[in-house]
Parts: sequence; C-alpha cells; structure tokens
Amino acid sequence: MPDASPRAGARGWAAATGAAVVLAVAFLLAPPMGTDLAAQVARAGFTERYGDAPVDFG
Repeated sequence: MPDASPRAGARGWAAATGAAVVLAVAFLLAPPMGTDLAAQVARAGFTERYGDAPVDFG
C-alpha cells in the first residue's frame, strides 16, 4: 500500500524543486553549446567589410 501521508507528497515536491533549481543554475552557468562559429565569423567579416550600409539581398 502506498504511503498516503502528507509529508510524502511534500518530500516529493521538495525533491523535484531542488532538482529543478540545480539544473537551472547549471544551465545558466554552463557555456553556450551548439553555436555556429562559421556563421558568426561570416557575419563578422560581412560587417567588417560593409558596416552599417544598407544591403539589398534580393
């Protein structure tokens, strides 16, 4: 028979909240992953060459 005490539910919520906080902090402190370095280099080169000049790609 499952434990039906109110404390069991509270412990579950506390554990879930604690895990969520730990994961959120880890996500915020970790360096960004999966960035497209080639695209960033291309954009930087484009901006270096053309600056803020309006460009028509059409």
